[in-house]
Amino acid sequence: MAILIIPEFEELSYRRKMHESSLTMAFMHHTEPFPREEWDAFYRYVTEADPAKECYRMIYCRGCCDIVGEVSYERISDTQSAVCRILIDASKRNSGYGRSGVSLMEEEAAKHGISEFIFEITADNPASGFL
Repeated sequence: MAILIIPEFEELSYRRKMHESSLTMAFMHHTEPFPREEWDAFYRYVTEADPAKECYRMIYCRGCCDIVGEVSYERISDTQSAVCRILIDASKRNSGYGRSGVSLMEEEAAKHGISEFIFEITADNPASGFL
């Protein structure tokens, strides 16, 4: 079972691992560095963001006791829509974590008046058929 968590500071190492993994980021055709120097600012964003405007959570699997991905949204100004982004570790894909993460984030967003997600996804991403 997946749950959404606000990561502890040191858990940002998992985000770094995912974003710097060529396998996990293959759909983007490049990796994204996440050096430790950026962690403080990112952590402030994670813990201080107004969820009526934006929200970031890690997806945690209770069964495997591990972080399996991340999901976030950013509200489109003065609308009930938000852009949703999701990333699942390549080794954890095809296990329902993406679908669970999106569903849980939709519940969180609904608490803040967001009723529609617009997904950022590349056309060649195999998950594009599921959204």
